[in-house]
Amino acid sequence: MLVSDVAMPAAVAARPRDARGIPVPAITRWRQGVPQFTEASGERQLLCALTHRCSVCGQPMDPDATVWHVMDGQSSKWIAYALKRGAEPAGEFSTYEVPGHYACMLYAAVACPFLATPTARRTVTGDKPGDPDWVSPGTRRGALSGLVEFAHAVVDVGDDYSGYEVVLSRPRTIHTYRHGSELRPLLDQAVKKQTAHSGGDQDAALLFGPDEYLVVRELNRLLESRRIRPVGTGNL
Repeated sequence: MLVSDVAMPAAVAARPRDARGIPVPAITRWRQGVPQFTEASGERQLLCALTHRCSVCGQPMDPDATVWHVMDGQSSKWIAYALKRGAEPAGEFSTYEVPGHYACMLYAAVACPFLATPTARRTVTGDKPGDPDWVSPGTRRGALSGLVEFAHAVVDVGDDYSGYEVVLSRPRTIHTYRHGSELRPLLDQAVKKQTAHSGGDQDAALLFGPDEYLVVRELNRLLESRRIRPVGTGNL
């Protein structure tokens, strides 16, 4: 399946693209003008989380609306089991990955090789173990995934920026799948409806574009306003 054949939300279509014309997610790290699709930037994810922006398109999400996140393995099975029986799964789900708009997350689940393919494996790490964007090389996605709608999402940042977590709770809906292609009918429907954010925030493409230092500067400004220690730029 070619990415060019996949229906694309307008907000995703407005993203900066690589040399092949593939839209680059807001959380993807850039190095010397080249997007590193296998690296999710911790700084970008935290900036999206703190400003309530979609991890895929980088545009704002309605603070009163639900959010969507791809869950793997046991969490998907448990949520699907509970919702099928009319129960709301208890507890919270902590992750370093930022949620997003429904249409954008559908697009990611269909087009991203790691999210779409059960046999896919991570090929590179982030910067080092302990960083919020570090994933062990060779990690498998798992046989089953689920795109989950959560009613509540908050970001928890340590006072000394020792790390952060996105805490998701109150699952409302789940679309389970083994291969992303199973979600294409839902993606087609969502693109046709063109949700409210499709008009776009003109600053999103610039802020979450190739300039990593711009991301860090904006994140530090935000952290300092909240009296949290700024992040460094050693990994850029």
